[in-house]
Amino acid sequence: MRPAHSRHRVDGTAKILEAAAKALGVGVVPLGGTIDCALHLGHVVRLVDWKGPQTGLTEGQGRLLAKGAPIHFVSTVPQLELLVGDMRREATR
Repeated sequence: MRPAHSRHRVDGTAKILEAAAKALGVGVVPLGGTIDCALHLGHVVRLVDWKGPQTGLTEGQGRLLAKGAPIHFVSTVPQLELLVGDMRREATR
């Protein structure tokens, strides 16, 4: 049986941002489906969906957000750097 993320199409934006996350020292766990991945730094974890230009929310993401799921949508490396900075600050508390 193939993992769930093997069915998930990965676009160029996702590849660039995933590589940038790894370069910033953050672990990346591909999830596939409604959310692209989980980023982790020690005990700090963030659910992340990589968003390319002109990419909106999926129906599943809308449902999760309505239920209060803490999904972070990242489109650029500077946005990722801010998220990782927040993760680092939380990890050192």
